[in-house]
Amino acid sequence: MTKNSSCLFLAILFFAGMALPVFAAPQSPGELGKITIPKDFELDTMMDTDILSPGEYLLSLFDERLSLSYRDKTNGLEYGFGIPTEVERTKEDIRPTKIDVTIIREAGADHVRIQVFSGLKSYTSLLRCAIDGKPEMLSSESLASLDPQIIAELDTLKEAVALLDKSAGTIWPNWTEYKGLQFSMIFPNRTKLIVTNKERLPALFKQMDIVMPGGKKIFINRSKEIPGRLGPIMGFRAGGDSSGVGITFNGMMDSGEAGSKSPAQSKNSVITGDGDVARFSRMMAYVHEAFHVMQQGRLLEAEIKGLGKKRGMPDRNFVATLNFSLYSEIEGEALIKAFNEMNDAQALEYFKDFLVARELKLREMSAAAAAYDAGNTLTEGSATYSSFKMAMLVQDAGHDRKAADEKDLLSAVFARAGDYLNKEMKGAIFGLKGNTFDVIQKHYIYGAYWCLLLDRLSPSWKRGLFENNRSLDEVTAEFLKMTEAEKAGIAGRLKTDFEYEKIKARHAQVIKERDDAITSIANRKGKSFLIDLKHAQSGFDINPRQFILNKGEQIYPRGLAGFVFGSLKLKSEETPMRLIMKENLLEWIDTDAKPGEKGYDLKFNSHEGDVYKDVTLTTKGFSMSAKAIKIAEDGDTVTIRIWD
Repeated sequence: MTKNSSCLFLAILFFAGMALPVFAAPQSPGELGKITIPKDFELDTMMDTDILSPGEYLLSLFDERLSLSYRDKTNGLEYGFGIPTEVERTKEDIRPTKIDVTIIREAGADHVRIQVFSGLKSYTSLLRCAIDGKPEMLSSESLASLDPQIIAELDTLKEAVALLDKSAGTIWPNWTEYKGLQFSMIFPNRTKLIVTNKERLPALFKQMDIVMPGGKKIFINRSKEIPGRLGPIMGFRAGGDSSGVGITFNGMMDSGEAGSKSPAQSKNSVITGDGDVARFSRMMAYVHEAFHVMQQGRLLEAEIKGLGKKRGMPDRNFVATLNFSLYSEIEGEALIKAFNEMNDAQALEYFKDFLVARELKLREMSAAAAAYDAGNTLTEGSATYSSFKMAMLVQDAGHDRKAADEKDLLSAVFARAGDYLNKEMKGAIFGLKGNTFDVIQKHYIYGAYWCLLLDRLSPSWKRGLFENNRSLDEVTAEFLKMTEAEKAGIAGRLKTDFEYEKIKARHAQVIKERDDAITSIANRKGKSFLIDLKHAQSGFDINPRQFILNKGEQIYPRGLAGFVFGSLKLKSEETPMRLIMKENLLEWIDTDAKPGEKGYDLKFNSHEGDVYKDVTLTTKGFSMSAKAIKIAEDGDTVTIRIWD
């Protein structure tokens, strides 16, 4: 789940839904073969923080990222995880693929280095070797210097767990899986917290003298911490799988000393004013992701029982068509009407409108994309339903409960449950239903409304849903039992009861603008400037003059009035640019570039090797500044890596 209050950019760039780590072994061309890792090694990613044993692992390469998988001897299942991967061009074309696994000394510690050489690229991952013993205790001085927002977020998590203790079983039958979950948090200053029952963690983590509900311990890694105070949290991305719940916060760093306090940074300021809704939203995110873990466990039970279903993978080549966008908007309109209708019989008719519009929309999609829609609407829709349902229960119960430690009244936060629902539930569906190009985010909101309507119209719908690996489409079709003749009649009614022609004309115009912009970008030739954001701090802001989404790219036909990502601050002329989201690359092409012309002017205060610090860089199309960059030139391509 990804939340963001500023713009679509983060929601698309960092989209993170439920990812089941239990899978069949990947097949060619991604599979590279088995390797042997000779020592215990540390795994420390957004979702996974663990120590893994030496032995045989299957190495794979997908989307220029290495991953490992192994078979668990206790249950016979295979588990997989991505590992941080550095990609570089090689001077020679290496075929067939070569793999090297060796132990090297790096930054004062032993690491397993995995290198893959394939074609004109090399892929390198470093896995730190584990050491024996439990983590050290964090010193009192280090604890005192922590940014107050970090401690405040632990209180937020405590409250989320307290809400689950009170209401999880009301939201979903026998929901108790959240009790043993591990939670991880990564803050904008790169501090990482782990709340867990584990005793052994990677060496860079130290134990905090704080105990969480259920006796869980808190461990912290400050080794990558950026000096300065945490500014306001601008958004977050989160995920839940068998390893637990992970959340990464996005925001800018304020100037000042690490750990220093100001009125804007005091603990009270975190939970007052507009921050109340944001904090409540994060509580509901913990609920949403904990629900994913429950889903996964029960879906796994279905797999073991032989009830697995191939719901399909995302069809990255699927592009919204006119009829897709038309019926997708009618879906949303019908859901709103059904939800707001007080009469159950009439609400049921609107619900049927929704289902027929949905079927007409799915016909426009490839088989893989349609299957993925069904699976993702089930998993993300029901998880979003869990957070909406929890907020409704909080709203109905009143706003006078105290924090888990009884020291800090959080009534102001709980009093904003209604504001959260107005923004995240009611406001979101109005903002999304008319989005011409969205093929994923509606799964969350449409699926949640779908579940809420099933609560009202078919109260037994939850029974065996995950355990029998059923979709919302299957459960609802069984409940409604609509004939083909009835569906045909409803399809005709959609053209008269909804603003069919008006909606169609609006989407047709937007699709034409998209196609024109795509053609314009595709036809641009010249010197390419690529701004690589992979190593930038995660704070962001974006102000495109015009925005078009297409096949994993954001296209800006008139450029960017402003763009901030980490220390990068950029403004362009009115010239076409695009963001290649999978690769985190912002591109501008200089169509007037002369042969041999450098094409940019660079100013900097200092440099260490190939890292330039405190820079400004200007081209004919854009100007930018950043804390640190690396520049690589290859023919007519200039790559500018932000090096925060």
